[in-house]
Amino acid sequence: MTQVYNIDVCPLCREGLVGFYCDAAGHFYLACDDCDTCWKSPEAVNANTPGADELLSASPATFSELELMGWARYVKNPPSVHFPDGA
Repeated sequence: MTQVYNIDVCPLCREGLVGFYCDAAGHFYLACDDCDTCWKSPEAVNANTPGADELLSASPATFSELELMGWARYVKNPPSVHFPDGA
């Protein structure tokens, strides 16, 4: 199963989690896993202003992609950091 990084609970339905996704064209979006509302940026989620088109061919964004976009700071469930033994 692919990890879906999320920003928070959906501000509209208050049921689903808003996750980070990337479509086939390389565009990044956020979408609620319950009501399917979409946003163009983390700031739009925080301002509760949906507006992105429905994500038809999107897959979960990787943490590396989110770091490159500057969106990693919004992730509520970042990957764990593991140190080798003795570090």
